[in-house]
Amino acid sequence: MAYPDFSEPFHLYTDASTVGLGYRHGQVFDSKQVVNAHSGRQLNCSEQNYNTTEQEALEGVDGIRKYHVYVYGKNSVHTLLLCHIWHSGKRRTGRLFSQQVVPVNLRHEIFTNAQDETTCGHMGIPKIYEKLRRKYYWVGMFKEVGIWWKSCVDCVMKKSPRYRRRTPLLPIPVEGAFDRVTVDILGSFPTTNSATRYIVVFFDYYTRLTETFALRSCEAHRLASLFVNEIIVRHGSPRCILFDCGRNFLAGIVKETCRLMNTSNLNTTTYYPHIDGLVVRFSGTLIGRNTLHVCQHQQERLG
Repeated sequence: MAYPDFSEPFHLYTDASTVGLGYRHGQVFDSKQVVNAHSGRQLNCSEQNYNTTEQEALEGVDGIRKYHVYVYGKNSVHTLLLCHIWHSGKRRTGRLFSQQVVPVNLRHEIFTNAQDETTCGHMGIPKIYEKLRRKYYWVGMFKEVGIWWKSCVDCVMKKSPRYRRRTPLLPIPVEGAFDRVTVDILGSFPTTNSATRYIVVFFDYYTRLTETFALRSCEAHRLASLFVNEIIVRHGSPRCILFDCGRNFLAGIVKETCRLMNTSNLNTTTYYPHIDGLVVRFSGTLIGRNTLHVCQHQQERLG
């Protein structure tokens, strides 16, 4: 206990139980809390029927009323909880809720306790907001809960977004026929009667013309020879040609052939076949149709 010093701020602490109210009035001297006075009273019969929120509000009102000389204008009342009434349904016909109006300095602490609770499990923004709204209230509550939830380290590290945003696809500019050509290799397949095991597909972006060739092997020199003798000789040298990241397409002889023919060679991103979606889709159609023209031993049908 100590005498009050009116040059220092005062602090009023209040508390309530099911049978009575308690107040403690004090100050801080040399980083130590000193009590100036303490008091309390018993709840009457009607006040004992108050719910927890109403009892908390009552303790604050009684505490200020008793020590108003010290706390008026000092902004030093602790655990004072105001009450906010709202209806859960439209047109004030739903269930009635009583919420505690939370001061600014306690809002993040309340959110953290609710977020880290064992039964909560770091729920999403709507669920954690609905859980807090049944007990607490402050202006801009939903917005602040969303900001705190997005800045939660555990949620960011251990939860992946359900719907990822994808960059919109843009049309590829093509100036004319065989201006841009893409290549794909299918196989290996079971060896046919003509000893072929692979299918090479050339696809023109402008005309959608597709040419396919059966090969016994898909070495880099065979692909370069096929590109020169079957495509360039008959259609001219394309401005650019698109390959995947197969080793035969990355070989030096293929790159040198493209350089000599003044053709820019491009490669798709690894494990992203949909970048070359046109030829990949046609390849699936081609394989499906070819299965209708072979017998059960994977040999060509005759007759």
